[in-house]
Amino acid sequence: MEDLAALFNAFYTRFVLRDLLAKITPGTIVLVAISTIFIWQPENVAHYLAGLTFWAWTILLAFSWITGITIQSIGEWLEKRKEGWGIRYYPKDEFDDNHKEWFKFLVAFSHSDRVTDADKKRAERYAVIKEACGIGSIAFLIVSSLLAVKIVFLLVVSVYDTMGILLIGLIIAIIFTFSLNRMNKEHVQRHYDYMLAVIDC
Repeated sequence: MEDLAALFNAFYTRFVLRDLLAKITPGTIVLVAISTIFIWQPENVAHYLAGLTFWAWTILLAFSWITGITIQSIGEWLEKRKEGWGIRYYPKDEFDDNHKEWFKFLVAFSHSDRVTDADKKRAERYAVIKEACGIGSIAFLIVSSLLAVKIVFLLVVSVYDTMGILLIGLIIAIIFTFSLNRMNKEHVQRHYDYMLAVIDC
């Protein structure tokens, strides 16, 4: 059991968990959505994935990671264009929208004598959650957009047999988009508040 705890802690401290949850998972969601909405039927995608070799999975996960970084870039761009719609990493009001000041705060937290390893792990947990929620919300925004395009296309060509499932998918994707976006903003503040409480106690 201690080995499992050590492995999980290593995932946190080496950012593997952040990459898995905040990059690979949203990237996979978008790639699977593109495949099932525009290319193959869902059962064909599942069959294809089941037959992949180890190296094919490795390449697919690497491509999902790159897709996740692309989604992150879109989210950061959206936040600059329309506040509240994209990904945020630190409280804007506390740092006057200055990421350099945020980085100084992170360094001060990391090097503070008051901060224990347990505190750093808790702070990293908040960082993982806020990043996963932020990038996840943009992934579902992309999925919502893809579903909307498919629905409009089917309406234009008068094909209605799959409209119900696509509309349900669109509603679910929109709910995920707004829920994850809200959780990104909530955990930005929680992350900051937690670190500030540790330093100031």
